[in-house]
Amino acid sequence: MDYHNYEYFTNRERSWLRFNERCLSEARDEAIPLFERMKFLSITASNLDEFLMVRIASLKDMVHAGYKKTDIAGMKADEQLAMLYPAMHEFVDMQYECYNGLADAACGVGMVLLEHHEEMTSKQAEFADRYFEDNVYPVLTPMAVDASRPFPLIKNKSLNIGALIARKEGTGLEAYRNAKSYSKAILSGVDVTDDIEKKKKKDKMQMDFAIVQVPGGLPRIVELPPNKEGRKYIIRLEEIIERNISKLFLNYTVVCASPFRIMRNADLDIEEEEAEDLLMEIEKQIKRRQWGEVIRLETEKGIDKKLLDILKKEPEYKRLLSAVKNDKIPLAVSGLAAIHKALLTASISRHTGKKVLMITHDEATAYNMCGDLSGLGIKAVHLPLRDYDFTSTDGRSK
Repeated sequence: MDYHNYEYFTNRERSWLRFNERCLSEARDEAIPLFERMKFLSITASNLDEFLMVRIASLKDMVHAGYKKTDIAGMKADEQLAMLYPAMHEFVDMQYECYNGLADAACGVGMVLLEHHEEMTSKQAEFADRYFEDNVYPVLTPMAVDASRPFPLIKNKSLNIGALIARKEGTGLEAYRNAKSYSKAILSGVDVTDDIEKKKKKDKMQMDFAIVQVPGGLPRIVELPPNKEGRKYIIRLEEIIERNISKLFLNYTVVCASPFRIMRNADLDIEEEEAEDLLMEIEKQIKRRQWGEVIRLETEKGIDKKLLDILKKEPEYKRLLSAVKNDKIPLAVSGLAAIHKALLTASISRHTGKKVLMITHDEATAYNMCGDLSGLGIKAVHLPLRDYDFTSTDGRSK
């Protein structure tokens, strides 16, 4: 056998996608409990994010550098990308087909996921508005883009809401100055009717682009009040923000708003032999990741064309648009894992009747868990790591 024959080998990146497809098959298996299936779907989403940020980013770097060497399967970097892009789009379609099936299954067991804030009842809308005022509004930082404020740096994997806003007529210093100048002209006997009409038309056409980042420190899924039959309703946090986004831009009319997400190149390029201090070099590279090249831009279907054009015209995002085809889907389904963790913890606590200690990898995750558990009627307390000291138990009797 000729072990150098390309026909005997499979491209590594394509092999990885097939592995992720096998993980997705677990999420599609109806014999597996519902929330376990949600967890598997979430795993495939986080896996795909990592694949894009590292492996696809590495291949793009090779193309930019003019690297022509083939891999073990006989494919150059540009050939691999041409093969992988359609395969990834097909995989994403499978993910969201699975997501829609899971949403229907959850509805069958009494938990309804509302896809859009317009679907809420008046009682649920009132609860969502109050939740926004009490928990969300204080941690939001809206950013507007105009001639004096350049396009802001969008954090990697962060979920954002883009909005087109237009200044309301008769507001602001400019309107005051215009009114003052028109008053002087009228008193002088000058006809300013045509000027006023032209100004109105110009103001109606002029719109600014604004961004609101969905806070990562709050639960992605918010439980709404149940209906009379006791059926539970949940909604995503970005839908609550989108419903109340006008409260962030006083004196402006929000023309349209839609969530979007980007992923950046997170591949570390370290020359180990040339680095004087490897640890310091790694730290520097990790800090540079936030300015990495944008690898993927995701928007939901139905995004306003003008809003989409602004994103596509930004130099960073050109030729990167990957719009999702299905209307009833969220971006970043990896957030579903939080539901599974909270329900698992609540089930253990109720079954054993004892307190449960959950150790998370960061404080933001712990904070989210507390919120999710509170929504399930379980009292949860966040214990910050800085308040405790841990020592090794090696050599001690157990």
